[in-house]
Amino acid sequence: MDYIKYCFFCLLGVVACRQDSRDKTPDISHIPSDMHLYRFEKDLFAIDTLHIEEGVNSLLTRYPTLMRIFCQDIMKFTNRADSTDPKFYSTLKAFVRDPLLQSIVHRTDTIYGQMEDLREQFNRTSSYARYYFPQSRKQNMYTMVSAFNIGNIIFEDSDSTDGLGISMDYYMGSGFDYKRINPTWELFSDYVTRTFNKEHILKKSWMPWIEDIVPGNKLNTLLDHLIYEGKKIYITSKIIPDIQDTVLFEFRLDQLSWCQDNKLNIWSFLKDQNLVNSTKRNEIVRYLNPSPSSPGMPKESPGRAAVYVGYDIVREYMKRNPKLTLQDLAREDNAQKILDEAKYKPENK
Repeated sequence: MDYIKYCFFCLLGVVACRQDSRDKTPDISHIPSDMHLYRFEKDLFAIDTLHIEEGVNSLLTRYPTLMRIFCQDIMKFTNRADSTDPKFYSTLKAFVRDPLLQSIVHRTDTIYGQMEDLREQFNRTSSYARYYFPQSRKQNMYTMVSAFNIGNIIFEDSDSTDGLGISMDYYMGSGFDYKRINPTWELFSDYVTRTFNKEHILKKSWMPWIEDIVPGNKLNTLLDHLIYEGKKIYITSKIIPDIQDTVLFEFRLDQLSWCQDNKLNIWSFLKDQNLVNSTKRNEIVRYLNPSPSSPGMPKESPGRAAVYVGYDIVREYMKRNPKLTLQDLAREDNAQKILDEAKYKPENK
């Protein structure tokens, strides 16, 4: 394939991190900020392992839903978190005594302290979420350490709120050597772990909630997936209005600039290669999964460059339909309709 015909431009200058002027943020002063942030990992790793049964019962009382999810579904310590099986207790005891996991709990305290800044950011984002989605349930945040078994989760808590679980394992920052955990695991590649930090935790923590409100049950073609990803990014930009675009897209600044400069070429490449309407799973995932660069595009391109175009289509669609709400956008599952009504005609810079 002769890629030169797409004329992908290399970055020559520096651009701002905010890629476009967004709408004026709404007034949320009337929306209560009553989200709670619970330190599940602090309480879990503080249990007295000499009296493990008492510790488990205490955690089940304080975290009746999350304790069960954590022990039964995430870590698979047991089939019942209220079990009296000695094997469950010995496994849990070994977990909380693990030196690496203890160091992660300690590092969490070092990096995030009492999490006051994070708590304030979560509360503000929760208010925006409830502004745009007034029928949504209240959210509470739970931090945990999962030995890299899971990133972020959403669950229905015992008080009928949405519980958002954050595995702090994945937010240790650049000073943490993830490759020592598993040097061959792609998840710990440099192009992925560069986002495992404090700057990205807010956005990533809300992703399960956004995925919960954006239907993803009609994802057959690459276009379906691109619009789905674009909708999630667009909604994220609204509930976290001050988010930097480098965090929003999880691109470096030069990668973001490259996508801005090459929108037409990215879109033309996808169309000319008959990828837009492809239903082949092996083709689709190559443009959705993180990677050093996008397959078939120049090395300057970031992985998931096609997702940037998906967002751009959604943005154009919403600009042309100013009466639509974010709820309308979340419910619209016809990707072709969104593309058609966007009248998408990208231009290179």
